Amino acid sequence: MVSESTWMLCPSAGRLGACYLRVPSDFCGVCCVGLSPSSLLLPQQQDLSPCLQAPVNALFLLSAQAGDEFVAKTLSCLSTSTDAASVVHSTDLVVEAIVENLKVKNELFQRLDKFAAEHTVFASNTSSLQITSIANSTTRQDRFAGLHFFNPVPMMKLVEVSRRLDLCAFAL
Repeated sequence: MVSESTWMLCPSAGRLGACYLRVPSDFCGVCCVGLSPSSLLLPQQQDLSPCLQAPVNALFLLSAQAGDEFVAKTLSCLSTSTDAASVVHSTDLVVEAIVENLKVKNELFQRLDKFAAEHTVFASNTSSLQITSIANSTTRQDRFAGLHFFNPVPMMKLVEVSRRLDLCAFAL
């Protein structure tokens, strides 16, 4: 069950990366990992408020209080770190949404692969690189998929999963 799982998100520092943090608003146990202290969007700094405001306005049109509760719940479910290796060992799912650069993505996943639990599933949010090219940088090709959320992320009930032919059943 996803709500009992622990997710680790590696978003970019840009607006889109920050908006991906809205995805786990229904789940707790999400750690946002910044690849450097300057790239990390800390929930306590309220940097996520602009990204949360659009869905709040749309979803809670009639209730400002419900919208405020949504924002508070989302922020309370997030923790932050700049040390991916220390977080990934207890993570069930890693979702990466960093720059579209194969070398950078491969370096990240190679590093995470060394410390992740055997059951951890890796997912890349790439929209232009081959999932196989990224997965081949790890030892878990059968637990590696593409995961692309449609915008606006918290309102769309659609996620595209790009799978390799050898993706194991539990990874789906």
